Amino acid sequence: MTRYVSELWRYLPAPHFVVMTALGFSAGLPLLLTAATLSAWLDEVGVSLAAIGYASWIGLVYNLKPLWAPAADHVRLPALDRLLGRRRAWMLLAQGVLIGALIGLALSEPAPDRLWPLIVFALIVAFASATQDIVIDAWRIEAAPAEQQALMAACYLSGYRAGMLAGSALALVLAEAWGWQAAYLAMAGLMVVGIGAVLCAHRTDRQDHAPQSPPQRTVIAWVWHALAAPIVDFFSRQNWRAAILVLAIIATYRLTDSLVSILANPFYLSLGFEKSEIAGVTGVYGMLVTLGGAFAAGIAMTRVSTGAVLTAGAIVAALSNLGFAWLSLQGSAVSALAIAISCESFAFGFASAALIAFMSGHASAAFTATQYALFSALFTLPAKLIGGFAGVVAAQTGYFWFFVLTAVLGLPAIALSLAHWRWPQKHDLPEGSARG
Repeated sequence: MTRYVSELWRYLPAPHFVVMTALGFSAGLPLLLTAATLSAWLDEVGVSLAAIGYASWIGLVYNLKPLWAPAADHVRLPALDRLLGRRRAWMLLAQGVLIGALIGLALSEPAPDRLWPLIVFALIVAFASATQDIVIDAWRIEAAPAEQQALMAACYLSGYRAGMLAGSALALVLAEAWGWQAAYLAMAGLMVVGIGAVLCAHRTDRQDHAPQSPPQRTVIAWVWHALAAPIVDFFSRQNWRAAILVLAIIATYRLTDSLVSILANPFYLSLGFEKSEIAGVTGVYGMLVTLGGAFAAGIAMTRVSTGAVLTAGAIVAALSNLGFAWLSLQGSAVSALAIAISCESFAFGFASAALIAFMSGHASAAFTATQYALFSALFTLPAKLIGGFAGVVAAQTGYFWFFVLTAVLGLPAIALSLAHWRWPQKHDLPEGSARG
């Protein structure tokens, strides 16, 4: 443990790690303000459950971000670009739009028969937040060398989780004390954390000074360079088998724990746990254990290969689901809940940091924002598609066998990660990737 802490302290005081944590906070803050927190507000003003359900589609904006990610790679913003560089200019613009949209959301005064102003501002918040995510991911990849990417991911996750807590728990506390308008205005004020981080972040010279794309004479030519060229670039930097292997790992890596999260709360309640007990174990405690797993992956990545850490993450993610199967046989013992949550949270943090570092290493310096946005869409889409059947499967099999099956779903990711680990070293780092 002492060695672990000393290794962590060796790296974290570096300025880009502090900036990364603050940017993570800025990215996590808006997420629930258009999801669970917004649902609570709508419910309080008497909006129907059906309308609240429709409002949840606002979150689909995040899955569409690859459509405009090329702009962050190829469009320079007047004035801001010269002052800050391309990545920081786009971050600052997205944060400015976020602040304005959150203020508009706070002043929208929703009612069952007057939701359109709130929906419009919520969509703008989601669009600006997704844009900020695109550019933060690109800056993270370009700001640190390959061996520090997992630590950068750990810092990002720590800030992201803190931002999510602010956008949920803190917002609810403020809403109860001073009303929803004050709560959302306070959230807009907290975005200054991200603005400060942008101003303190260093320019990523590799991207800012990269050769510019030739002028595009037609819309078709621009679309080719912005959307098709990143895909062609990815496959051209390695043989097709290695490229397919990378994409298969990304698509399957998070299946096992994503399915568990869908039914986690109904599962805990079915065992007889009180809501306060669930919150006490899964809240701040679960977050701290998650961060411990993320930083453990970050330290491991500085000592061993990416493939080894990726394989370990896939294994612990699958095994942690067996902890929930065990929990289903223990009843409402809080100690058993704490053990299962500890295993799952540590595995989630470890696997998340490993996957982020892996995807970062396969993004090209020429198309960092676009390729990483495509990777992130690829790893979330299969889980969302399959996740719709989670409730049906659990109802048919019972929770014990449901969690066993989700652990089995982790086997493809383990096998693929192991194959990547044993792949010839020349395929481990594609030429032209955005690693330091």
